[in-house]
Amino acid sequence: MLNYSKLLAMLPDAEHLLSLEPEGLAGSLLLALEGSKEIKIEDLIDGKQLLHEIESRLDIKYPEGCLDDVLYALMEAWQWLEYEGFVARKPTNLVGDRNLWGWTHFVTRRGKNIETLENFNAYRKANLLPKGQLHSVIAQKVWSLFLQGDYDTAVFRAFKAVEIAVRTAGGYAETYIGVKLMRKAFNVETGNLTDKNQQISERQARSNLFAGAIGALKNPGSHRDVEITAEEAAELIIFASHLLRIVDSCN
Repeated sequence: MLNYSKLLAMLPDAEHLLSLEPEGLAGSLLLALEGSKEIKIEDLIDGKQLLHEIESRLDIKYPEGCLDDVLYALMEAWQWLEYEGFVARKPTNLVGDRNLWGWTHFVTRRGKNIETLENFNAYRKANLLPKGQLHSVIAQKVWSLFLQGDYDTAVFRAFKAVEIAVRTAGGYAETYIGVKLMRKAFNVETGNLTDKNQQISERQARSNLFAGAIGALKNPGSHRDVEITAEEAAELIIFASHLLRIVDSCN
């Protein structure tokens, strides 16, 4: 069963609850299922239980007119939990199982591993940026920063790794940095990393790709704090990982 008392302690303001996306609300919902061995959907999101808990407390802000919206939001969060494998349908006809009618659910092993909201948020971040899909250098230098929520530093370090890799692969001195380094390394005629087997237009495009990436994505982070979301950071880190693989192929 859903522990509404625990849920409302985590989310004492209906306005805040309703501002959350399903995946943001799902962590609190999962923790409020702690200890539930058998979950019946028809008993899970229950308006009467919710209303009873609200009426018994003075420390929460849940106006009566918002209750239906709260129930809808909780059901959306439940669907997300099921999709992500935190809860699942219970097998039928288990040995000693007397419940032969209808589907019930249970909290999965993945769900039981989530003991705090910090655990849940760490899972969500790791899910945005799967470590196994990253270039090994990026995984080593950047992934932990991303999990800590230091997104601007993570992106800066990712493109700094690209810069270092280009300098090393091209055999250039440390005096060559940033866009200047990219233009030299991928110069369509003389660049040590340019691919003479490609059409000149493709070589120029690759030069533009690396110079633009370093100029737009690495350089700003070296001069000032950059506001960036987890989703944006994940996309840019994956892009940097791809650039590193291109550099690897130039050797």
